[in-house]
Amino acid sequence: MIFRRTLLLAISLALACWWWFGGKRPVEAEKAVDGGKVAASGKFTPNATPAAKGPASAEELKNAAQGYIRELGRDELQIGSVRLNKRKRTISFPAKVAEKERPLEYALVHETGKTHEALFSTSAAVQDVHVAALLLDANGQAPVIEVTWRKHGGEAKVPLHELIGMKEGSLDAVWRYNGSVFIHGGFAASREGSLVALMNDPSALVNHPAAGALMKDDVFFAQTAKLPPESVQVTVVMTFSNQP
Repeated sequence: MIFRRTLLLAISLALACWWWFGGKRPVEAEKAVDGGKVAASGKFTPNATPAAKGPASAEELKNAAQGYIRELGRDELQIGSVRLNKRKRTISFPAKVAEKERPLEYALVHETGKTHEALFSTSAAVQDVHVAALLLDANGQAPVIEVTWRKHGGEAKVPLHELIGMKEGSLDAVWRYNGSVFIHGGFAASREGSLVALMNDPSALVNHPAAGALMKDDVFFAQTAKLPPESVQVTVVMTFSNQP
């Protein structure tokens, strides 16, 4: 009797092991999260990083733009919808108000980027803005960034930092043109649509060192009383110093 019970127990254990390891083992439920998936066990599996399309270096970026750069005059060039004035050392392009209610992480993004957390968005190609900056040798400089638009009685011209409020204190005007990075075979700023960041974002063309150092995403908001109506097109103007 004892032998029989022992034999039945051994068979039951063997069948249970087969069912778990080789048969109908239950599949762990997975939950999608940023950057990958998390199984019920807590294991994180990252998504494969797709190779970015487009130029893989600043030189390739400039060469790719040569076919559609147009001369508008002695000192002006048109690169897509971006205008470059070599004498004034300015880059300008159209934009519009994107987010007025929620906290901001960006001052400016491409219209395919994170518009839900950016004050302005633009249809201008990010790489065209960067090509213009490369032609001015602007990397590492601190540009003056202004936003202009037509209004009754003339033209409004407001420094970008004055259109952004903070919970405490105020934002200064110290922007830094760092020019993004080339990773995974492409230009990160173009892939993510990031132009001017209020957080520490190496992919953005322009960062704000003091804002990024705060390491918070609920600090900045739109100064709605100073903004134009959402239907009004604005022009973003970046002016670089004469010293490259």
